[in-house]
Amino acid sequence: NEPILQKPTPEIVEKINDILKQINLYEYRDMISASLSHGQRQWLEMGMVLAQDPKVILLDEPTSGMTADETYKTGEKIKTVMKGKTILVIEHDIDFVKQIAKKVTVLNHGEILAEGTYEEITSNPEVVRVYLKNDADENTEPTVEQKLVQDMKKQRAEKMEAK
Repeated sequence: NEPILQKPTPEIVEKINDILKQINLYEYRDMISASLSHGQRQWLEMGMVLAQDPKVILLDEPTSGMTADETYKTGEKIKTVMKGKTILVIEHDIDFVKQIAKKVTVLNHGEILAEGTYEEITSNPEVVRVYLKNDADENTEPTVEQKLVQDMKKQRAEKMEAK
């Protein structure tokens, strides 16, 4: 029986250090993760995923709670560090989606509403009607989804103001 905790081999240490350099956390390698910023902890999670060398990666709102700067840096890390991998990202920040996505799928009530490039999606009349329209244009009470979009737009504006 091998012990559960064993000293990592030189190859494993090298792989860990390479990943830490890729996600810009190498200089923090001796710190405990709780002392990292929220964004840095998200990047560490991405590094832990990369260490497993998966072919497909699922990221569920990877920029949630991040500053505008951290969000941008996360997008750049995803584009460079995860290059060559199939990545499925669930995200509501449309600017972040624009930064990283080659193909966008929009869901509405669990059904595919539209698929295409960012430009195709943002100009799709049905997507605009459901998600991107100005809710002030209608006299009806906004739906829960529309309120969520309003909140996301507000958060994005606040991130940009903080920058």
